[in-house]
Amino acid sequence: FILPKTEAIKPGRKYLIITNNDRFVRLACEAKKKDYIRLSAINLATDAQGARIYPDTEIKTSDILHAYKVVGSISRDQI
Repeated sequence: FILPKTEAIKPGRKYLIITNNDRFVRLACEAKKKDYIRLSAINLATDAQGARIYPDTEIKTSDILHAYKVVGSISRDQI
């Protein structure tokens, strides 16, 4: 568990981010705006035109209620 007010969310790491409206499991990245964080989807799937289905999202760091560092995951490849 990371306290957004007192501990830094480190760029390049996976987090579960909880706000009043959304829940994200994404990579944290530096945002262009001050006091914002850019969340990049782990799923890099694209549509027929080549655009990412799950685009990056920028949110205010003050909107983060809870942040949990993801330390492991399980994935399955479909055949």
